[in-house]
Amino acid sequence: MQATFTIQLAVPKGTQALSNMPKTGFIPTASQQLAAAVITGFVLTGVLAWRRQWAAASFALLCLVVPLFGGMASTLRFTAALAPLVLLACELLGTWRIVFALSLLGFFVADYFVATNWISGALSLV
Repeated sequence: MQATFTIQLAVPKGTQALSNMPKTGFIPTASQQLAAAVITGFVLTGVLAWRRQWAAASFALLCLVVPLFGGMASTLRFTAALAPLVLLACELLGTWRIVFALSLLGFFVADYFVATNWISGALSLV
């Protein structure tokens, strides 16, 4: 006698990440912002592996993948707090002066939106 098992995965509403389009306007939804943070983290982890920095790449990969099993609720904080990824991003943005100047200007503009979203309790910054 052989037993068969079927596994059905129920995907809760609102967990479509990048495909969860905003109802009005052009501001990305919280799940899109969190998905973009995870994708950025995986790309930077790939760059670490490409540069053969195996210890930093494996640490960053482990620190990004394990929290994803629990959902995407805090992935922005996990990605922003990974020291190897932040150091690599700073190194890449500081390579050329024009890229550094544009990214610095972009950070100043983004700071306004982060501050207003933080005060209003945006879900992606929780």
